[in-house]
Amino acid sequence: MSNLDLRIELPAYSHSFNIHVSGTSNVRQVKEEISKTCPGQPRIDGQRLIWRGRNLANEEKVEDLWKSSTDSRILHLAVHPSAWEGQPPEVPTPETPAQDDLSSLPMSPPATSYFPPTPSRMLFPLEIPSIAPRAASYQPIPFIALKHQNAIQALMTGAAPPYEANDELRDAAKTSIERVGWIWPAVLDEAYPPSQPGGLSYEPTVIGGQRYLSLVGNNATATPVQIHALSILSYTFSLLNLSVSSSTITRPSAPITVTSPEVNQLLQQLGLPQLRVAPNQNPNQNQNDIRPQLREIPLRPLLMPVLLLVFRTVLLLYFVAPARKPIFGVLILAWMLYEMWQPIRNGLLRVRVQRIDLNNLNPDRQQPNINNPAPPGAVNNNVAQGRAGAAPLAGNEQGPLGLGARQLDAQAGVVLDTLANLNLQEEQIIIDQSHLVPAPEPGIGHKLVTFLGLLFATLHPAVWDRRRAALRRREGPIRMEANMARDPPARGPDEEETEEDRRTAETRQQLRERQARRPLWIRRYIARALAEEWVDDLD
Repeated sequence: MSNLDLRIELPAYSHSFNIHVSGTSNVRQVKEEISKTCPGQPRIDGQRLIWRGRNLANEEKVEDLWKSSTDSRILHLAVHPSAWEGQPPEVPTPETPAQDDLSSLPMSPPATSYFPPTPSRMLFPLEIPSIAPRAASYQPIPFIALKHQNAIQALMTGAAPPYEANDELRDAAKTSIERVGWIWPAVLDEAYPPSQPGGLSYEPTVIGGQRYLSLVGNNATATPVQIHALSILSYTFSLLNLSVSSSTITRPSAPITVTSPEVNQLLQQLGLPQLRVAPNQNPNQNQNDIRPQLREIPLRPLLMPVLLLVFRTVLLLYFVAPARKPIFGVLILAWMLYEMWQPIRNGLLRVRVQRIDLNNLNPDRQQPNINNPAPPGAVNNNVAQGRAGAAPLAGNEQGPLGLGARQLDAQAGVVLDTLANLNLQEEQIIIDQSHLVPAPEPGIGHKLVTFLGLLFATLHPAVWDRRRAALRRREGPIRMEANMARDPPARGPDEEETEEDRRTAETRQQLRERQARRPLWIRRYIARALAEEWVDDLD
C-alpha cells in the first residue's frame, strides 16, 4: 500500500502538522514519526492518539481506521507535560477575528443635513462618552448619530427638527443593531409631536474638559418635543458605542485549550491518594449490585403486620400481668421481637431476590476484568447481547446470599403448601368419583382432627391464603356444573328449539342424574359451597 498523509492536531497548543507513514504502519510507528516531526520531540510513551473519541492502542493498524479514501485522515494528539524532550510549540496569541464589511450601510449621512458640522459639535460633548479608548477606525452608525444630534437640537430649542433620515439609513441601522443581538428601539421610528412654546432651557458648559448641556432654572416644564427628545437620547447614548465595523457579524473563534497539569501529580504533591482510571476509560461499575436499599422496601405489607402485632401484644399484656409474672413478660417480649423481625426480613429478601433476577437478565452490568481488559468494541457487544435477551454466561453464578434466600423461600413454601393442602387431594378424589362409587361419610374423629389441624395451621396468614386459594380452585368446577344443571330461561312463543338447545338439555339431564347418584353428605357440601360467596381479597 502507498504512503498515507496524516494530519496531526495538537489542540493543547493550537498546533497542527502533517506526517507521512506507510499504509501498513501501526499506531506505535505513527508515534515514532510524530516524535521526529513535531516540535519538542515528545516521547512515544507520553503520547496518546485519539481518533473519533477513542484512545488508539499501539498495536492497531492505520489501514483499519479509514476504510474509504475520501475520509479525512485526522488524528488528535495529547502529550503528557513530562514527555517533552525539547521546547513544546508556543501557544499563539488570539487575534481579533476578521470582520465582514458592511457594504449596505452608508458611511456618512447625505449632504442635505439640517445642522452644519461645526456648530453641532459645540452643542454636546465632542467625544462620544466611553470609558475605554476607541480605535482609530471607529465610526458611529450614521442614522444613530443623526438621530442623536437632532434630539440634542430639539432639547435645546424645543422645536422638532425639519429633517429626518431616509428609510435607507434607517433600514441599514436596524440591520446593524439586530446583528449584534440588540432590539431595535421603537421610539426611533416615532415622529416628533407638534412644537409648543415654553419648555426647559439648556446652556453649554465644560466639566472636566468635556462639554455638556446644563439645565437653566428648575421651575419650567418640558414640552412634548423635549420629552420625546429625551426618550431618543436614552437609547442613542448606548447605540453610539457601536461602530460601523463592530456592528457586523463576527465569527466565533475556537477557545484555546491549555493542558492542565497531571491530576495525579497534583494529588501526590498534596499528599492525597491518586485516582485510578479503568482501562480504555471505562467507568467504574458498581461493586455490589445486590446491596438492599431501605427506600425500596414496600411499607404497606410491612406496617400492617406490625400494627396487628402491637394489637395482639397489648391484648396479651391486658390478660397477663408482667409485673407479677416476669417470665411471661420476657416470653411476650421475645415473641414480639421475633414477629417484628419476620416482615422486615421478608422485605429485605424480596428486594435482594429482585436485584439478583435483574442482574441475571443484564449480564453486561457485571464488573469487567481489570487485569485483562476487553478489546475495543467488546463493551458494546456485551451491551447489545444484554439488550437482545442473551442468557447469563456459564460462569456467572449467583452469590451465596441470593442462593440462601432462594433455598429458604423454597423450603418455607413446601411446608406452607403441605399444611394448606391438608386432605384436599383425598377429598377431591371422593368428589370426582362419588357418582360412580358411593363413599362413606368421614367419622367424628376424622372431622375433629382435621378441624383442629386446620385451626392451628391457618393461624399463619400464608397458610390461610393458600388454603383459601385451593378451596376456590376446587369449588370452581362445582359451581360451573351447578350453573349448567339449572333450567334455562323460558323461550318466547316465536322461538323454536334448535339442535344446540337439545344438546344442552341432554347435558343438563346428565348432570342432574350425576348429582342425584352422589351421597347425601356430598350433596350437602355442594349446597353449602353454592350458598356461600367467594372472598375476593386474595393477595
